[in-house]
Amino acid sequence: MNDTLEFFDFQAPVYDTFQQNCIPKYSEALDVAAEFLAHVLPADQSLDFLDLGCGTGNTSRRVRHSFPHAHICCLDGSAAMIAGAKRKLTDLPNPNIQFKCADLESQDWSNDWPDESFDGVVSTLVLEHLPFEAYRRSLSSINRVLKAGGWLITVEGYAGELAQELIMDEIEALKAKAVRTGLISGDLMAELDLLSLDKETHYFASMDDKKSWWNGAGFRKVEFIWQYYCVGILVGRKPTR
Repeated sequence: MNDTLEFFDFQAPVYDTFQQNCIPKYSEALDVAAEFLAHVLPADQSLDFLDLGCGTGNTSRRVRHSFPHAHICCLDGSAAMIAGAKRKLTDLPNPNIQFKCADLESQDWSNDWPDESFDGVVSTLVLEHLPFEAYRRSLSSINRVLKAGGWLITVEGYAGELAQELIMDEIEALKAKAVRTGLISGDLMAELDLLSLDKETHYFASMDDKKSWWNGAGFRKVEFIWQYYCVGILVGRKPTR
């Protein structure tokens, strides 16, 4: 297990509380991602989605709301996150959800699926944890498992000194509020901060670089559809034949 996954195993019990209360615009970003997919894909059909780095299943839950007949595969490298996603998602009506524990840094995470398995691939605040080589390799794997005409949509952090400084200031203020109001204990927050500093790694590229990588991997209509400081939503489509 890489160090970042070790951090997320530790964070899993308070992941939802942290994301909802300490990450600016987290819920809004999930809503935008799901709403975009509902605009570009037929919601009344049984579609197949892959949630890369599913965490505790928040993105998948939003997708199922927009696509009630969808089949979703949730993938995460943290066994604790997968366990949380199972608890959250298996109580949905007609859940039709599968779970897979695999590290996106590995070269074989997508080998279980044949070409063109999914209508959409979505990833929220995950791919920024991949070294650039692994990121570009994952784009090729995603393109392979996407059906022609399918969409990739990611929520990611990007490079930008001022934008990162501003969002980190906001995160720190939200964390202080979470402790002050008793949502997360001060001791636990301090432990999360120390472990994040020691274990959690981010690899921030520019928005232009990411768009170039996506285009190079074969995606088209690559565009940012939402941004808040250094966090953006990037979409791209696998061309039809």
